[in-house]
Formats: sequence, C-alpha cells, structure tokens
Amino acid sequence: MEASEIGLLFLAAAWFIQMLYILRGRKEMQKLFLIPYLIGSVILVLDGYDNGTLTNRAYQNLVILSCALIILLKTGGKHRK
Repeated sequence: MEASEIGLLFLAAAWFIQMLYILRGRKEMQKLFLIPYLIGSVILVLDGYDNGTLTNRAYQNLVILSCALIILLKTGGKHRK
C-alpha cells in the first residue's frame, strides 16, 4: 500500500467518524475527526515531497493541513458535548 493510499484512508476514517457524530445529532466539529484528518494530511504532504521539492499537490495538501491545524488550535482541541 502506498503512502498516499494510507493518507486517504485516514481522511476517509475521519469523515466516517464525523458522520457518525452527525447522525447522533451532534453537528459541531469533533476532535476525533480532526486528529485522523491531520495525520492523513501530513502523510499526503510527505508523500508529495519529491527529490527535495514539494509538488503542487503537496502544496495543496499543506494548505489543507494548515486549515485543519488552525481549527484544532482555535477549538482548543476540546471534545464538545
């Protein structure tokens, strides 16, 4: 299994977790969503690192990673009830 596939599995797992919370009536962003999402994004950025330079796809994933990290930091990473 390639690194990009592992990263995408983390992203899919994150969305599945968030969906389960939404189906239970909890619509706020969950820490359990952000953690695997961040891990998956990091894997995708590292996978896009090619011969000492970042590919365009890696830069795009870096932007997404930054947004997810900002959300985690702004929400304090707290699990909301």
